[in-house]
Amino acid sequence: MRWKITTSLLAVLLLTGLLVPKANAQDSHYWINSYGTRAQLLGGLVVGSIKDLSATYYNPGAMALTQDLRLILTTDALELSSLQFDEGVDEGGKLSSTRFASAPKIFAIRIKGIDQLSNHDIAFTLLTRYDWKFKADTRTNTPANGLPGGQDTGILTDELITDFSLSEGWGGLTYAVEPREGMGVGVSGFVAVRSQSGRLSRLGSGIDSLEAGSSVTLIDDYRYSTVRVLFKGGVSWDMDPTVVGITVTTPSLHIWGDGRVSVEQSAINLGEDHTTAITANAQDGLTAVYRSPLSIALGISHSLGRTSLHTTAEWFDSVAAYDFIEASGFMSQSTGESMKVDYSTSLRSIINFGLGVEHAFSTKTSGYAALTVDHSPQDGPSRITFSDWNLYHLSTGAAFSFHGVDFTTGLTYSRGSDEVQPPFEFNKEDIVVTAPRKATYRRLKLLFGVSVGI
Repeated sequence: MRWKITTSLLAVLLLTGLLVPKANAQDSHYWINSYGTRAQLLGGLVVGSIKDLSATYYNPGAMALTQDLRLILTTDALELSSLQFDEGVDEGGKLSSTRFASAPKIFAIRIKGIDQLSNHDIAFTLLTRYDWKFKADTRTNTPANGLPGGQDTGILTDELITDFSLSEGWGGLTYAVEPREGMGVGVSGFVAVRSQSGRLSRLGSGIDSLEAGSSVTLIDDYRYSTVRVLFKGGVSWDMDPTVVGITVTTPSLHIWGDGRVSVEQSAINLGEDHTTAITANAQDGLTAVYRSPLSIALGISHSLGRTSLHTTAEWFDSVAAYDFIEASGFMSQSTGESMKVDYSTSLRSIINFGLGVEHAFSTKTSGYAALTVDHSPQDGPSRITFSDWNLYHLSTGAAFSFHGVDFTTGLTYSRGSDEVQPPFEFNKEDIVVTAPRKATYRRLKLLFGVSVGI
């Protein structure tokens, strides 16, 4: 009887935590964030119609054509986001996290006085590419005879604590020139600084009616920081009433990276042979790297009087499998078994697209609406991310001018969900392996933007 109690303890840890080894940041969507007052209301579909300094990110060539003479662009937004997984063995096993925070933002400044030629422009940009956190915990107390394979009386307890975060910022310069009327050419060079960490801690214990107990501890922790460089070139053609834009973003070039990892798996009095064992390993000063792909975007806008249509499609190349942290193998202290934790990831090729509408109610007030499809490029399970579902972003809002200052208000709702396959199974014939779980991501972003001249 004791074997079934202790085996059920391990089953609880596996069945209620099947998703956790994959749990990490909501970073696998390239269009998750948009920048600039007008661009946010159009869902970022402005490669062919950008009119302000967010051109440094969307289409550097368009900066040479913009008639907006403001030197500074800044926006601010608040977002409420949630990520929830369906419950596991019982209702107490549901894992979810809700966060209310400032949305990623941009600061851009046009640098004047560099050149006497009026058709040359230089700008400096700082933007937050990703800022994401997932913190959640769940605790369960389960009668042993209520579990698959459990025939005795007793109690099993399980605690799961997850803590994952990602931050990435870009900074760089943009140069743009108008080689001929109605045509702008430009290039932006960015330095990207990225920090990401993930920690999973699971503690389980059980005791049967004969007061025979067992416990399992699982800890998985990693963190890394990288610096890389990438470039975006763009061309914009203004063929009134149609504007076309094309951009090419280079794969990132690795500059520096550092990471550390630690794992622990221990068991006390587990299984029919009452196994007591421990495996623990910690490594630091490891080489870390993050790779972003080549991408090509095409944007078109067309004016129909007071109404304009905007569309953008962007192709992202695949990224072959690589280790984002280069960790070495190690030996289990108890069994002498050779072990190696998998820190690999890969990305598949995707195409994102969307359609936006802009309507001018007057010379000072305009309304906006947009729908974008944001595919996940994640190619299989990875510790670096678990968000392999597609996102759909719906944006709406208005812009108006007051005493020479442009204001923007609006909101964006994002949603995505998918069945996520457990990354491993527990191969005991008296243990029922759960089916894939549904994960649901939601975000509501409230926007307030201002564009001021200096």
